[in-house]
Amino acid sequence: LGYSLGQPEVLTEWLEALSTAKIRVRGVYSPALLAENAMQRLEIKSKGVVVLVTPHRAGWRQCVMVAGKLRFSRLAMIGSEQEADWAATLQAETEKLHDYLLGNGLLKNTSTFMEVFYVQPDSQFTATNALPKQQGEGHTYTCLSAAEVKKRLRLQSPAGTFTSAESFYVWLLALRQPKAQLAALRFRQIDVSKRIAGALFLVGLTIFIAALIFAAFSFYRIYSIEQES
Repeated sequence: LGYSLGQPEVLTEWLEALSTAKIRVRGVYSPALLAENAMQRLEIKSKGVVVLVTPHRAGWRQCVMVAGKLRFSRLAMIGSEQEADWAATLQAETEKLHDYLLGNGLLKNTSTFMEVFYVQPDSQFTATNALPKQQGEGHTYTCLSAAEVKKRLRLQSPAGTFTSAESFYVWLLALRQPKAQLAALRFRQIDVSKRIAGALFLVGLTIFIAALIFAAFSFYRIYSIEQES
């Protein structure tokens, strides 16, 4: 957060994507908090070690999940030259991550390999540079193009183009906003109180309209009886 406040341009693409999609966000979310939701929405059903890689301006976000649960997340700082040769960079960063997870005991042994899913922006995708599905020393790589992501998220006509991962996470927030977030509890309580107040207003309005209808119906019955007599 401190880095973002010192470098406001990091937030620009997020804010532009939210503004374009016209999405109201009720909280503070990070890609790591949305990773489990992303795995479900992308229909990734593996019970092994899955790494979801999403490219951002600040670097590549790597979210490690085991049996669908987030276990680790890091931001790999990627230069423009490395991003140009993204296929080789993806494999190299995966090996770095694999070694780190082994060193910290998050992976049991060297024979435990990972399934890597790389969310690929439109700017990188062409028919000639797609990464083969099986690469590296036992790791499995799957690239998800913008068209594939839209298909798996079941989006009909999402706003904007898929130029980076920011728009991918904005689409996720448009579909569902998880309860877990980074906002302070007191701010979440304010939001809940507003929802409760809105719900009570709707209930009161419904009762008021029902009372008006009942009064009008009763008045009509009394008027009908008087006319008959």
